[in-house]
Amino acid sequence: MKYKIGFGAFCFLAVLVVLVSNIVKAFRAQSGELEYFINNKAYSFAYAEQEVADCILRFDFDNTESVLGQTIYEKDGCNITVSEIDNTDEGYVRISFEATGNYDDTKKEGSFISPVIALPDEENKWRIINSLPEVAPAEEYRCSFASETCEYEKLTNRFSIYVTKISFLDSEKEADDANRIVTIRFSNLWEMKWHKKS
Repeated sequence: MKYKIGFGAFCFLAVLVVLVSNIVKAFRAQSGELEYFINNKAYSFAYAEQEVADCILRFDFDNTESVLGQTIYEKDGCNITVSEIDNTDEGYVRISFEATGNYDDTKKEGSFISPVIALPDEENKWRIINSLPEVAPAEEYRCSFASETCEYEKLTNRFSIYVTKISFLDSEKEADDANRIVTIRFSNLWEMKWHKKS
């Protein structure tokens, strides 16, 4: 009798574990967690670098706050937005971005576009792939990544760049006619697409 009860309890727990696992998977799919789609063999997943002409941020170096919240790129429900500005130092500004993807639960397909993405390698270690933006005027400003993350929050990742005055780096006095209008162009973006296999 004890054997029958024990076996019955085991079967019940096994069914419960499978049920909870399926519920969690369904929730993660519906909530649009990018890591879930990347690691899920039920989905076909691909990514590629593409050239774009319209992912541009233009701002006045003396008034950087004006671009906070600005969307610099939109495509198929994906967007890249300025999320934070740090201009506490007069020689450079740190600009943070959020890249957000899109998932259609009805079609079971989605996409994500960003100059910074993270993917697992053959050893399942996450690595960052990025495309550095161009800055103009190049003779007066330099641009570099300040931060990148391997982590995704649902279909969003974050990254930031430094825009630095060359006169500040070289400890030179800035010319009175220095161009304070800066243009940042992400000419190459990484696009990820996935859909559920038939």
